[in-house]
Amino acid sequence: MILSLRLQNIADIVSSDSIVADIGSDHGLLPISLVVNKRTKKTYAIDIAIKPLNQAKDNIMKYDVGNSVYPILSDGLENLPDDVNTLVFSGMGSKTIINIISKDISKLKNISEIIMEPNIGSYDIREFMSSLNYSIVFEKTILENDVYYDIIKCSLGKQELTTREKLFGPYNLKHIDINFINKWTLIRKKMVSLVRKIPESSPQKNKFIEELSLIDEILKTTID
Repeated sequence: MILSLRLQNIADIVSSDSIVADIGSDHGLLPISLVVNKRTKKTYAIDIAIKPLNQAKDNIMKYDVGNSVYPILSDGLENLPDDVNTLVFSGMGSKTIINIISKDISKLKNISEIIMEPNIGSYDIREFMSSLNYSIVFEKTILENDVYYDIIKCSLGKQELTTREKLFGPYNLKHIDINFINKWTLIRKKMVSLVRKIPESSPQKNKFIEELSLIDEILKTTID
């Protein structure tokens, strides 16, 4: 089974023998892959819509993993089984992820790890997870179809984050790679263009200038 680059990178950091619920699973390929490749023994493909869930069911039959991968119709975490200890959120924005968790926050009682691949809003994800007493244990920036994505893995444990760590990621700052550099170089270019168009009287201008200063500081260290 061949996964997309994003899904494969997520699969690679799922802890062995964990029980995983893939929220918004769509075709169910991630939870199926985890079982087929013996990363885990039991997973759940969870989706709010019937159509993608039926697609997941077809794939579960195709790969003959019906005794290990279970499709569940659920609005977010509403019908989350009690034996799940790992959540995966991919292909959705930070606001959606935060709303899903906030709506059923009591469902986190047995969750030791959460893996997220937000399309946008990594800053908000890091800030939110810190407020829930989860710490970031792994991060990676990947490039797929000319778009940069952040993969963030959190485990239970308190972690205070600075503004810089919320923006760039505490793990990323210790493991800077070419994708990280290229992503922030591109963001900087767009921000410089944006700042020039913002009136001097706008409070937003100072906010963007402060963020640009942080970006310049990080990029300078990669050159030095």
